[in-house]
Amino acid sequence: MKILPHRVLWLGLVSSMFVLTFVRGAVAHEVQPAVADINIGAQTVEIKIDWVIEAPVAGIDLSGVSNTNDAEEADVYDTLRALDPAEMEEAFRAAWDDVAQSITADMAAEPLDLQIDAVMIPPVGDVTLIRISEVTLVADLPRGDGLEFGWAVRLGPIVVRQVGVDNGYTAFLPGGGRSAPILRKGGSK
Repeated sequence: MKILPHRVLWLGLVSSMFVLTFVRGAVAHEVQPAVADINIGAQTVEIKIDWVIEAPVAGIDLSGVSNTNDAEEADVYDTLRALDPAEMEEAFRAAWDDVAQSITADMAAEPLDLQIDAVMIPPVGDVTLIRISEVTLVADLPRGDGLEFGWAVRLGPIVVRQVGVDNGYTAFLPGGGRSAPILRKGGSK
């Protein structure tokens, strides 16, 4: 049987698409670190977190999971990924009291009252891929210096970056944890 060149090309393309689809599906549920950009002002702090919020809303403890498919709550997580932005925001706000217990901020050893300022959720796209939302938290600041940001281990890894200053503080907290005290002028104590 003679194989024509265009059939070889076609078979190569089809098999490449199959491999890419399999690989993409395999990594689509991997736990991704959140990224918190912290802007410490004179009287307030603003924390913008780029985050896959479906995981905490589903109640997934990311401390022992590298792939959300392995979590008991995987079906709930997948259902949340298919919600339109307004429905997902409603679900996030309904879960906020529980989620908020896993996020802390202190200034000069005084706990801050973090409040949701905004939630931006992208439209539903390919539900096999993660959807990164942006949650903006704000709080009034007391006098003093040295903001410490805390992220519970159940929320997974996070990158913490200070923005709005030169030489801002940056850290990767692989299993959650607390930042070093972040100075208003940049860097840490």
